[in-house]
Amino acid sequence: QGVAKWAADMGITCFCRRIAAWDGETAGKRECLFEVKEGLPALKTDICRGELDGASLPTGGLCDVTHAFVEVKWQGALPFVKDGCLVLPSVAETEGYAVDERTFLLRSCVAVKKQAERILSILGENAQVTCIAGFEQEYYLQKKACDGRHYCKRPEGVAALWRLTEQKLAEMGIAVQSQHCEGGKSQYELVLQPMLMPEACDANVTANQVLQEVLGQCDFSEKPYINDCGSGKHNNWSLQTERNLLGKTSDARQQAVRAVFIAAAAMAAQYADLLCFGGASFANDLRLGEMEAPCRGITPLREEGLQRFLKEGKLGEDIVWKQYPQCRDRTAALAVVGDRLEFRLPGANCSPYRSGTFFNAAMAAALRQLADRLNAKDVYREASCAAKQAFEQKMQPPYSAEQYATRITNYADLLSELAVFRKEELYALSRAHLNFYRKDKQLFERKVVLAAEDFLKTKNQLRKAARTDFWRRRKEV
Repeated sequence: QGVAKWAADMGITCFCRRIAAWDGETAGKRECLFEVKEGLPALKTDICRGELDGASLPTGGLCDVTHAFVEVKWQGALPFVKDGCLVLPSVAETEGYAVDERTFLLRSCVAVKKQAERILSILGENAQVTCIAGFEQEYYLQKKACDGRHYCKRPEGVAALWRLTEQKLAEMGIAVQSQHCEGGKSQYELVLQPMLMPEACDANVTANQVLQEVLGQCDFSEKPYINDCGSGKHNNWSLQTERNLLGKTSDARQQAVRAVFIAAAAMAAQYADLLCFGGASFANDLRLGEMEAPCRGITPLREEGLQRFLKEGKLGEDIVWKQYPQCRDRTAALAVVGDRLEFRLPGANCSPYRSGTFFNAAMAAALRQLADRLNAKDVYREASCAAKQAFEQKMQPPYSAEQYATRITNYADLLSELAVFRKEELYALSRAHLNFYRKDKQLFERKVVLAAEDFLKTKNQLRKAARTDFWRRRKEV
């Protein structure tokens, strides 16, 4: 009632419970914020629950025509006003199964929180842990070409559009950290302020919609041009109590805690299938391994402090935390950057909910594995040994997005134990993404054929025109 009254006081007359569908799109329906009671308009008493027709949602078989009822719930997520409508980021389920991506993300945040608090308890701390994320969104803007340098002069008119974008996002409660030119010609980047992970994903989706509305002709494709940089969606991830657990500090004890959590991040490379599926798509397969893009596999973390920790198994005040220069190398899919982990593998058009869910799942699995090994007597030695063993494991070869969609079913038991997915949900998600991959592949092949036909048609037209011109000039001579 408080949110409805807040919106009504601003002159808003409708609301929408927005869900994140499995194909990366958002879905919902606009409803009137008022109802008629005793012949007079009054605010609706319950805007938290509603229903959708699930037959049109991509659910991998969980919803069909005979079981199409989908219950939609708003659980108190940060609301905002867009296009004169109160938007409530919501979750959806049918017969007890989740059919939206936000539910999986919320579950994965709980899994990370639970395992991180276990480790803190072993280290002698009792604190509440939250997941923090901030997204960097790359995109191409047609007809507004920069010269392909990161901080070059902005083309005329772009700065005014950026200011309008920032203003519109600020009205929705979304803070922009920076905007700048990127490495490709006509490529730009929008960076949002870090916030709680579910809200960060909501903000990224909304920001992309605003960019498209304000700038027009935004291209969020992962690899729109063969001979130019691809576009990614970097996830800057950290864990927060009263302090950032991954933040650099001069306090020896806090350094030790940071080292244990970075060791867990190193162990997450064992769950490369989960990490890679989080950003897998047919278009992203074309981007990975190309210009300025990460490689297709998960490489070990590179940080001087971590290397010394692995070597010595202990920490002292003399440890100087510095990163190797290669840490900013864009071929690293996962890197330690200052006070956060940066996950660079997802493509620009990837759903932030999906990439966030599977990144959290891999981190929760690694944290659980590490917590099971730790004991109060020699915590740091055990963490060092666990991370070392993770590094010594043979890296798995990279697969295509189609193969990852199949391989994640091998983790059904693990993800079920972490309470991120029910097994039926994971199998359905795998089937859905196999369909997405095949449709994207067919669409791409059709575009290639059409492009080749256009090329041949143009070539024949030019040849015909040249022949006509030759005979005309010969006749004149």
